[in-house]
Amino acid sequence: TVKEVPAKDLPRVESDDRIKLLTSRLKKMEEKLVDLKADVKSQLLEATVKEVPAKDLPRVESDDRIKLLTSRLKKMEEKLVDLKADVKSQLLEATVKEVPA
Repeated sequence: TVKEVPAKDLPRVESDDRIKLLTSRLKKMEEKLVDLKADVKSQLLEATVKEVPAKDLPRVESDDRIKLLTSRLKKMEEKLVDLKADVKSQLLEATVKEVPA
């Protein structure tokens, strides 16, 4: 069964440090994600808005770059989801303690 435990009985320092660390990592990942989204957006704009005839555009290169950036963005989003889940479980561990029935 799950029982609420008074805050004074929880191993606060260790769990608080872990939560701070995870929250910090989560914030950094979110910042990287924002930067990557902006980078992908600018790459898309560069690839689509140019004052050059289409035949002169380095299409393959820019398409590959967009695929690479999109792939990196997707991986960052997956890491962010994992980190959010990890932080959530750490918060639950810090506030709810399992005791034998």
